[in-house]
Amino acid sequence: MVLSPEHKWKISFENGLLVSKDWNGDVEEVSLGGIKRVYVRTTDDGPHTADVWYGLEVENGCIEIPQGCTGEETLIEYFNSLPGFKMNGMNSTENKVHECWVKQ
Repeated sequence: MVLSPEHKWKISFENGLLVSKDWNGDVEEVSLGGIKRVYVRTTDDGPHTADVWYGLEVENGCIEIPQGCTGEETLIEYFNSLPGFKMNGMNSTENKVHECWVKQ
């Protein structure tokens, strides 16, 4: 199932960077080595707006990416490669941040 407008958000991996291009065309790059924490943020905003977000915390802030983005499969593969990563919160309908991984 394609989620709209979430599928317009594009994720790619290039030269050790995660590149995120949002539905407005704004681009953010995150160094994979600089990721300190991964979380899932859920909201009670669905189903007509993005209500599950993948969060990546880095030194100077964080980037959040909606579930259903183009490239999501590759993003999840990357998460699963992190030692001790555990996907949490995917069935939640409450406003909550679910811890998935913290860099040791």
